[in-house]
Amino acid sequence: MQSPVELPTQNACKAYDQGDYKTAYRLFRLLAEQGNADAQSFLGIMYYEGQGVSQDYVETAMWYRKAAEQGFASAQYALGHMYEYGKGIPQELAQVAKWFG
Repeated sequence: MQSPVELPTQNACKAYDQGDYKTAYRLFRLLAEQGNADAQSFLGIMYYEGQGVSQDYVETAMWYRKAAEQGFASAQYALGHMYEYGKGIPQELAQVAKWFG
């Protein structure tokens, strides 16, 4: 039996993989607001790439941070990258080291 989060996550990933970014965004957003780090990281990707939303590095950094603070490794790396290049947040090498750590 699937957990209550598995099906919406699978549906969101399927929509994303099929290029249905509006549906993926809606589903990931619901999960992200409930604290799902995977969904938060996906929202970061979507804002970074402008997939189904306007490209927005400030939103990207916010969603990556939420996932990174939960220990989500790919979001930690992505957030470190954002700090390294000053995208959406100030360039800050101490933060780069923290998140790449």
